[in-house]
Amino acid sequence: MKRGSKRNILAALAVGFAGFSAPSAQADPSGPRLKIDGTITSAGAGSKGRADGVNLLQAGSSAVVAAASTRPPGGANYNYADGTYDQCNNTTTPPLPSNPAEMLPKGWFMNAFFWCRKSNVDIRATDGNGVEKGRMTFTDVAMGYTYQGERGLSVQHYISNVRTKGDLINGKIALSADWDRYTGKSYPTSSNGNKLKYVEIKKFGPSSVVSESYVADESIGDSDDEKIWQGKVGFDWVVTSPLSNGVAKDNHKIDVRFDSGQYLTYKTGSVFVDWKPVLEYNINEPIIHDTAEHILRAQTDPASTKPEAPGKVIPGAPSGKPLTRLLGSHPDVQKNRDAARKVCNQHWPGYPNNGTKDCDEYPFATTYERRGGTSSNYSAYPVGSGDNQEAGRRLAKFVGEMRILDGDDYYVHIETDCDKFC
Repeated sequence: MKRGSKRNILAALAVGFAGFSAPSAQADPSGPRLKIDGTITSAGAGSKGRADGVNLLQAGSSAVVAAASTRPPGGANYNYADGTYDQCNNTTTPPLPSNPAEMLPKGWFMNAFFWCRKSNVDIRATDGNGVEKGRMTFTDVAMGYTYQGERGLSVQHYISNVRTKGDLINGKIALSADWDRYTGKSYPTSSNGNKLKYVEIKKFGPSSVVSESYVADESIGDSDDEKIWQGKVGFDWVVTSPLSNGVAKDNHKIDVRFDSGQYLTYKTGSVFVDWKPVLEYNINEPIIHDTAEHILRAQTDPASTKPEAPGKVIPGAPSGKPLTRLLGSHPDVQKNRDAARKVCNQHWPGYPNNGTKDCDEYPFATTYERRGGTSSNYSAYPVGSGDNQEAGRRLAKFVGEMRILDGDDYYVHIETDCDKFC
């Protein structure tokens, strides 16, 4: 399967004062007399609420910033590379190494384990003639976390610039997770039991944080050994007031996957599937220079590589088509290696040089693109054994730690920047 097609996992959200529900929540059914409409749009730096009225929450609260500096607890002891509240709040362009850039409406994905998005939320209550009778606006900086060692997702919403007027001044608000399921059974469970938890709008304060946690246990995974639950999730705001109730819908859902794979470094976990994993080698690093140079040549000048083939196209560079992981235990892996060694023996007789050289192959033997040795869209070339084996160890660590399952896509980037190694 492809990462981002069937395999997505929904996970845990840290608990604050509002809850989520799965798959979606309805407003209080007490009989609305006003209509609620809401929009959630991507926000630029320093965005302000736009309604006139009472300002209930000040931006830049030190308590909010302090709370946002720590990943919610959960999962295994892993060296996560999380973004910060300041990075997510002060932005008109992605403050993080967003991948890819066109994901901006969804937010910014720093890696498979951290996502954030800054949004303007604008909620209006109108009568039957379309006359505005109430309004609420605020800035929402959402920060999401997935985990190694736990099938969980945590999302924290840092709310600022709250303004209300009219009917909504005396209203209540709750957060609701709206899931679209791709695969797996049932839905993830929130720490609040998938029930809405309303908060009076007047009670929002300078350190207000709306948060929740979700866990997808293995019983709701699909039937294969990897136990996948995948879907999209959006975070809606549900509002009720004396004369109205309704939902502001999140139309920019993010892809999340909960998985279990016995061949991974961490047997259970979760990832943001919108992030596209990229394995990086630096051509200036001496210990992997030969392998990196070979991959770069294969990606940029495939016609110069062996085996020769008309119209040869070699995938894997971030600007092109991805590579797709094939488990090392699959019989096609050995077929791929045998095909590459035949090419090395044909063009560089005696290449092993008494064991000092290996026949490097790109795309790797552990990719579906090699087609069990039947594809000619690859390159084989002898490189130093130590160099080749170190590159292989890094590949194994990468697919294990990035939770790249059998059938998942990833890319390979050859860095030519000289700063670190020259």
